[in-house]
Amino acid sequence: MELLGKITAGVAHEVRNPLNAIASITEALRLELGADSAYDDYLDHMRSQVRRLSALMQDLLELGRPLNVNLVHEEAIDELVASALALWRRANPNRPVGLHGKLAGVMIRTEGARLQQALINILDNAHQHSPAGTRLEVYLDATGDGVRLRVVDEGPGFAPDALARIFEPFFTLRRTGTGLGMSIVKQIIEAHGGTVWVRNNEPLPGATVGFLIPSFETTV
Repeated sequence: MELLGKITAGVAHEVRNPLNAIASITEALRLELGADSAYDDYLDHMRSQVRRLSALMQDLLELGRPLNVNLVHEEAIDELVASALALWRRANPNRPVGLHGKLAGVMIRTEGARLQQALINILDNAHQHSPAGTRLEVYLDATGDGVRLRVVDEGPGFAPDALARIFEPFFTLRRTGTGLGMSIVKQIIEAHGGTVWVRNNEPLPGATVGFLIPSFETTV
């Protein structure tokens, strides 16, 4: 896995440089040809493909990146989750999302930005697989094994074969996207010594994606 991470990061870095060059040339062509150019459709297609590949390269970098031990420190789980939800709500103001549960005084050792990224990726996945206007619910609680967080949606749920593959790299049920978002979630949670799972709600509708971080301590 360490070797795979290094290879992935190297490939992503190498590909990003020519992608940036293509993006710059595309913008220069647009300026040269003018706003009424007959080539606008081609230029728009080039730009969209560059954005798609740039997103893929960024996801590959994240998938291959281990936790930075120099950035791992104690953080309050309540504050970390609230901050991640605030970021996500600003980007998705039309999707109602609720937070249930408080763990006052519970600290975890984490690279906070990476754990927030995992939660945001889970929220994005739930958002993309849920009908417009339905709610997402986030539940935070402590178990005998650690801190548990669950994101519950009101979508159609997943077929059995999709449930078995949801954390598989490049597996996606959408026409757009890299198919790496949930793989990145799995990598981040396991790097924290935790576990992650997905299941359909019983009864339907909806699915639940959750993770458990096994080590925590209470300061009160």
